[in-house]
Amino acid sequence: MHLAPSSTMHDVTCPLCANSTVALLLTKVNFSATLDGEDFVEETQPLAAFICPKSHIFFLRERDIVPEALLQFTA
Repeated sequence: MHLAPSSTMHDVTCPLCANSTVALLLTKVNFSATLDGEDFVEETQPLAAFICPKSHIFFLRERDIVPEALLQFTA
């Protein structure tokens, strides 16, 4: 797989291999979880999915992503 570097996502790196060439997958996940019947997170968290050239898929909270990186996919 070949991923072209994106200058709008220069602050995003893969947490598994530290590769800074990542691509934002065209998906969004609303994350919530329970543990022993209790909410594990206080509120549903919107997450964005990323993939690196080594096929590592990882998720970041939308609010932690550089705003310009999200704008190109929400417009």
